[in-house]
Amino acid sequence: MGNTYINRRSHDGDLSALANLLMIEDVAVGYFGSRKPAAEIAEALHLNLELSKNGRGTVWVTLKSAADPNIIAYAAVCSGYVTYCVAPRHRRRGVATRLLRAVSADAFAMWPDGALSATVSRENVASARLLEKLGFRFVGLEGSRTSTVMMSYELRSMPMPD
Repeated sequence: MGNTYINRRSHDGDLSALANLLMIEDVAVGYFGSRKPAAEIAEALHLNLELSKNGRGTVWVTLKSAADPNIIAYAAVCSGYVTYCVAPRHRRRGVATRLLRAVSADAFAMWPDGALSATVSRENVASARLLEKLGFRFVGLEGSRTSTVMMSYELRSMPMPD
């Protein structure tokens, strides 16, 4: 039997579960670029939730099901910049696609004339394909030979449904 994933807006009560998600090494490296101390993770999450409460951002989470309220994915748009992550064992199941559509729709409802941007490492082919599938347009590379090269993407209108 398949999972019934549930997307919803995040709230302060999610901080601990979100921190646990971002403590998973594979998730932390993909999200932050390296492992981070728990305090730094909590601070970043708290800032995103505060921006959301002040109308300057939106934060969404994915739960595995109503019966299993563990957070398995997270997406945020703050000041037009998109960040997201999915627990490794839930990847390649459409979780990020549905979650990014939800957070993007919320962001465009708040800022209809705005644009969203995202960056992914050049090595993260799956994430780059996801952004392109959702309508994000490749705009260039950031970084140098001495740092991780990041690909920049931009979205100017709501992503199309499947």
